[in-house]
Amino acid sequence: MLNFDECYVLPLRRLQREHVMKPIPSTLMKTYQSRGPLQQFRFTESVAFRCFRCGNTKKSKLITVYNGNWSRKLCNGCYGLLLSIYKIKAGTMADDERADQLAETLFVLTTTAQQREAERVFRVSHNRGGVLSSKTRQFIATAEYVAAQLKSTTHLEWSPAVLGLCKAVELEILNRVVIPLAALTVDEDLEEDERDKDIGGVAAFCSAP
Repeated sequence: MLNFDECYVLPLRRLQREHVMKPIPSTLMKTYQSRGPLQQFRFTESVAFRCFRCGNTKKSKLITVYNGNWSRKLCNGCYGLLLSIYKIKAGTMADDERADQLAETLFVLTTTAQQREAERVFRVSHNRGGVLSSKTRQFIATAEYVAAQLKSTTHLEWSPAVLGLCKAVELEILNRVVIPLAALTVDEDLEEDERDKDIGGVAAFCSAP
């Protein structure tokens, strides 16, 4: 069985030797297993810190460090959000399902007021925004807003912002190409097309939209 020094003291000293590390802010009580680039540490006393993602000042005995860098501390709320993203990415769902979940996570990153303001700014600054569907505008505007908050760092998880733009393209193709195609082929026999490895998915949708 490992003793206290092997479990806590030696790992702590290794952490302190890393150039990216700042001094440990208090007496370390427990080190949790890393989950992706996220790792939690519990201290004997509450520690005041500023979350580098949301910018809010917090005080807690439990602190999450991002990517092994003590200057990048995360509050529990931001830890939970980022952890959910990494769980989706590392999951066993099909790619389409994971993409849908990541895209929906995009809206968790912003408040309703921020989404509306981002969409207003997008419509004003992009003349063609008016011809897009409301859901497409919401995906684009929110993705751009989130990306603007992330532009100061390359270390945070960009997947929802990127997927937001992908979903916007997907929605427009669906509304402008695939759904009209389904209307045109409503009386056609597409059974053979459904077996085609390249267009089978589209044919299946047209058969039962």
